[in-house]
Amino acid sequence: MRAEIKDNFFPHGMFNQIVEDSQHSWETRPFIFLYKDLKNSFYTKDCVNFISVLFNKKFNLYRSLYHAMVPGSRFKIHKDSKNSTHTCLLFVNPNWKPTWNGGTFFGEESNEYIQFKPNRMILMECDQYHSGSSFSSEATDFRYQVVWHLNKL
Repeated sequence: MRAEIKDNFFPHGMFNQIVEDSQHSWETRPFIFLYKDLKNSFYTKDCVNFISVLFNKKFNLYRSLYHAMVPGSRFKIHKDSKNSTHTCLLFVNPNWKPTWNGGTFFGEESNEYIQFKPNRMILMECDQYHSGSSFSSEATDFRYQVVWHLNKL
């Protein structure tokens, strides 16, 4: 797996804004999840600049989005957009319990796993197979995740 993982990625104020945004303005999509494009400058400029600095790489944004999964969601193994070089995944739900699982698998055989942890950021190259893991029916909330599709400059 070619990924970098950073815990407690965003400062408290930025992370709280991301959490607050998880509470409204969702669209429903197929495969039992909620979705929204993130087009305001907080996500398209502030967050992308912060990501560039903390990973010591210069990126520009192709697309940013928010999605939420419910218990029982099915996740398909996939590679990300051919229109970007990197993907950043931010695990959001601040009340998530480790026993609920809900992390991300990597590899065609899903043989590597990164546990869901609030404010954990994963930076990976877009040509990697990955899939969200199913999670416990004991979960009392959605599995929230922000995704940035980026191009390295």
